[in-house]
Amino acid sequence: IAHLKAVDDDAFVACVDIGHAEMFNDEIVTAPKMIRALGPYVQALHVHDNDKRFDSHQLPGTMKIDFDAVIDALVDINYQGDLTLECDNYVYQSTKNNLEDRIKQMAIVARQLADLFEKKMKEKCTRK
Repeated sequence: IAHLKAVDDDAFVACVDIGHAEMFNDEIVTAPKMIRALGPYVQALHVHDNDKRFDSHQLPGTMKIDFDAVIDALVDINYQGDLTLECDNYVYQSTKNNLEDRIKQMAIVARQLADLFEKKMKEKCTRK
């Protein structure tokens, strides 16, 4: 945050890598904590899942990251940026026969995350 404030330029923003943020001690750093701390500076996301130890780059919802908590944090900061899947290892593990299925599954998961975000944003607006 200090660097973002020091530069003080609208073009200098934060991209939170969800998987990387979750590879630390949960009591110190988590993706939701990082998102909330960075607040309006968060303008982009790299979204992938892991076991909270190794940088697995797997499909969200297939390992240990709590994406419901991530979505809650994004709602809290009124996130307006992009959601970029970074599931390259999930794709690389495919075979020639199932590559298309894996890509379709990535689209389904991205849509589910976006739908959950939109639902929670509407709920937030309704409560106000």
